[in-house]
Parts: sequence; structure tokens; C-alpha cells
Amino acid sequence: MILEKIKKEEKGKVIDSFIDELLKQKKDYTDSDYISDYSSLIFILFASDYDTSILKEILSEFKNNTFIDYNTWTWIKPLILLNAYVNENDESLVKTCKETISNSLNIGNELQVEVNNNVFQRVLKGEVFHDDEIKKLREEEEFYEELEIILKTIMQLIVIIVMGASKEFTIKDAEIKLKSLKLRVVEIINLDW
Repeated sequence: MILEKIKKEEKGKVIDSFIDELLKQKKDYTDSDYISDYSSLIFILFASDYDTSILKEILSEFKNNTFIDYNTWTWIKPLILLNAYVNENDESLVKTCKETISNSLNIGNELQVEVNNNVFQRVLKGEVFHDDEIKKLREEEEFYEELEIILKTIMQLIVIIVMGASKEFTIKDAEIKLKSLKLRVVEIINLDW
């Protein structure tokens, strides 16, 4: 299994702890606890510039997943778009991933569709970042909590980069912020905590 292979590479305590937790659970993308841990691990690997071919292999399962519920979709959506991001030269795959996300915005009753689309537009405008909270957690040396929020922010940045950004927050803005946050993830996972 790919998780055991990554664990053998001794990438550090943080990555090992995520892998250990995942190995205790049954692989189930419909389980929100499993998929949130799995997604966090993949985004940590991405942020630390892990072997792209391995990331592509892991992410190959995420391109046209079916919406099940919001508890799992919160984590699956960024994985689908990360798959498109790391496979940016595969136009067919990128198109499939983007269509899957676009179609998911129209699932539910009229109110749910309206809310989904409004939230999605807020993400594209860069209105969902928690910079003050990240700064506070860093100052308080609450590294795990800081890492969690940074990973969620990276997930939103991937959504922005792949799905098209906005006038208010451009792809270039997203790429600059992504680069900075990836560096911080590496700093955090290399700390002794």
C-alpha cells in the first residue's frame, strides 16, 4: 500500500502520525474522519514538494467522484482539484475535475444551490482566509492548529488556481500565497513538537 511506502521513507513525526492514524482505519472516502485525515496528509505531502509521481498516483482516485454529503465533500473537492493542479498538462483530466466541481455546485434544493454558489464565489474572491488566526496560533506556538488552518487555506488556494480566481484575488495572488504557506508547512512539520 502506498501509505506504508511513504512511511518507510521517514518523512518525519507529523507525516508518520497521520499515516499511523490512517492505517488504523478502514479506507473509506465516505467516512468524514478518514477523508479529512487523508486529505490533510496529501496536502502536507504536496506542500513539502513530495514526489509528484506518487502524488499523481494517490490523487488518481479523485477526479469525478460523486457527491455524497457535505462532510466528506469538504475534503474530496480539494483533492479533485489538487489532482487537476498536479496534472495541469492533461487537459482531459483537468476538464473532468473542473466539471465535477462545477456540477457539485448545483446539487441540493434551491437554497443549497444558492448557498453553494455564493460560498464558491467568496472562495474565488479570496474572502475565506484566516490570516489573523494563523498569525495568532503561530505566536502562541499552537503548531497543530496552525497546520490545520494552513492546510485548509492551501486547499482553498488550489480551488482558486484551478477554477479561475477573480478580479479581487487573482491566480498570481493565489500562487504567491500558496508558495508562502507551503514553506510554513515545511517549517511546522520539521519542528520538534
